Amino acid sequence: MKTYKKILSFGCSFTEGGGLNAPFYHRYISSNLANNNLELKDAYKEYMYNNAYPAYLARNFNCNSENLGISRASNGLILKTLYEKTQNIENGSDLLVTVQTTLLSRIMVYDNEAKKFLTINNFDGILNYVKEYYKTYLRYFYNREIEYKKLLQNIDVYTKYLQSKNIDVVWLMYEAEDSLKSSKTVLTFDGTDLAQFIANQKLRLLDLPNFPVNDTHFSVEGHKVIANRIIEHLESKYG
Repeated sequence: MKTYKKILSFGCSFTEGGGLNAPFYHRYISSNLANNNLELKDAYKEYMYNNAYPAYLARNFNCNSENLGISRASNGLILKTLYEKTQNIENGSDLLVTVQTTLLSRIMVYDNEAKKFLTINNFDGILNYVKEYYKTYLRYFYNREIEYKKLLQNIDVYTKYLQSKNIDVVWLMYEAEDSLKSSKTVLTFDGTDLAQFIANQKLRLLDLPNFPVNDTHFSVEGHKVIANRIIEHLESKYG
């Protein structure tokens, strides 16, 4: 099978390992599995990255990895980060890129007042003028079908961009339509998107026995399953 020297993984908190760094999660696994006494945020964060699917991929290929998942990121921010991290690569023949797309309703905007990009996911903890903007967007301008078509166009463009640099890429679509088809670069999960697959297989944190929080992030077992599916896909398409 083809080997890689480095893996770059882009996405939102589902790639980052969201939920695995929460203090209540570590209290849960300590009491239920008696194998963890982590106390510090840095230790929680290290555990999160070590148990997210990019780390399992890197261990399989015995190579370095960089987890570039950003909590609450929109597809716009994910693609922006992908471009910024790869634009100066001339020959990436020893590089694997995985890109997990996210919820279609998330948006990225540039805030002239704050002079920075904002990614808007929900209405919690955001300034009133941003909240009103997002309300207006969802009410008058958001169309799931249109956003999905735009995403597919971006996947096509960015795939060709990465291929021009000899970079192998695998796209994981968290949210997609029923028409989603597997290809050399797009990985489907039993004919569906990543969100539905993880829910069907009960691989979310909320699916853990007596887990105290309604958290839809992936469990450690969920991350392992995703990594294995990516490896099987690579063996089939790039082997």
